[in-house]
Amino acid sequence: MSTVHCAQVARALNIDANVLTFDWASSESVLGYTRDVLQIPRSTKHLVDLLEAINSEVKPPKIIIIAHSLGCRLVCLALEKLYNDPNLKSLKLDHVIFIAPNADREDFDQNFKPALQALVNRLTIYVASDDNVLLLGKLLYNVDSIGLPEQFSPDTNLDEIQTFLYYEKQLPGKIDLVDVSFSSKEDFLKKHRLFLERTCPGRSVLANPR
Repeated sequence: MSTVHCAQVARALNIDANVLTFDWASSESVLGYTRDVLQIPRSTKHLVDLLEAINSEVKPPKIIIIAHSLGCRLVCLALEKLYNDPNLKSLKLDHVIFIAPNADREDFDQNFKPALQALVNRLTIYVASDDNVLLLGKLLYNVDSIGLPEQFSPDTNLDEIQTFLYYEKQLPGKIDLVDVSFSSKEDFLKKHRLFLERTCPGRSVLANPR
């Protein structure tokens, strides 16, 4: 299914580039969160090896990563590993896009910032106050996801400003924030899968990477 999603995103964005899917062993279920978290360390090494191979053998002018949900945590862990390995620090990512990132705020603040600061030129984060999957994860597993605003207010503009200031403080000069709160309420999971929603023919909710 991830290959289909990747193809849909590439087509919607009309990307003139080679597109590659990294498919890891996710159960794609909110109730499978604990199992997925245990699977992530096993997948991290494979993602690190893939990024290293692309960087050293293909040598593309730009590398852009788009990650969704728990995949964002996987990317953060892979970048942390790359950052901590002196032989791998040469890898640079032009742009990383996190959509509905299911990565814990404490981990982001304490562990992931140095790698993102050093290895990524630009980071775009899609957040939503009404992402039911992330809200349920916070209720069931006490995960304060960075895909949710740090604070919630009825004024969504204020919400977005507060969230942007939080991220800008963590990674100065690197952040673009897209707040998609309240844009769709068709079903329980719709917001969490918003990256596939087309707002008009041939267009995706994603913006073209720089």
